[in-house]
Amino acid sequence: MTDRTPQPPAPQRRRGMGSWRSMIWSSLIVVGIVLVWVAMVARPDQLPERTVDARQQTMTTQRELGRDVVEAVDLPQEWNATHAQLRDEGKDRVWHVTYSTPQGKHLSLDQRIVAAEGERAGIEPWIDLKTGEAQEEGTLEADGRTWQLTLRPDPERRSAVLADAPDDTAVVVSGDAPEEELRTLVEALRFEGSSAPAPAGEGSPSAG
Repeated sequence: MTDRTPQPPAPQRRRGMGSWRSMIWSSLIVVGIVLVWVAMVARPDQLPERTVDARQQTMTTQRELGRDVVEAVDLPQEWNATHAQLRDEGKDRVWHVTYSTPQGKHLSLDQRIVAAEGERAGIEPWIDLKTGEAQEEGTLEADGRTWQLTLRPDPERRSAVLADAPDDTAVVVSGDAPEEELRTLVEALRFEGSSAPAPAGEGSPSAG
């Protein structure tokens, strides 16, 4: 005798499961592509800094002023000048150069040049502005001159100050670099004729 008991209906496939899986996989693929792209594209802070020819800028500034300005000479190759500018500071002028250091820090070189009719009364407030509320940290002897070292703890900023620089000027070197790099820059500084070209037709006097 044939069993005519009705069979239960076959379970229906749950609609939409395949579509959801496809969407999830597609999303994961897109996210993966985006992450790879982001990793390959250089970040702004990874781009090389723009550099300037500090020697050429120094020579141009000396011609404009008709006098020597301070210059860093024979710095190691890893040092780079990233900005150089002659600025107005009231009646005075300020020669400014920014350097990037081998450790990825920055140091600013600022020389305030007192105008012929200017006064040195503004030098001390200017130095205080450049160094901040810093504590004295000893001295540094470089090229026959004594620099005052200071440290501002938070955020940490080291400075070297030469308040009585040649030709009625004052010089401040400051930045977030460690002390050894600050010393390297200060010890490389020269004041007299380090890069000014000799006038045409003039040379060393001949012997005899």
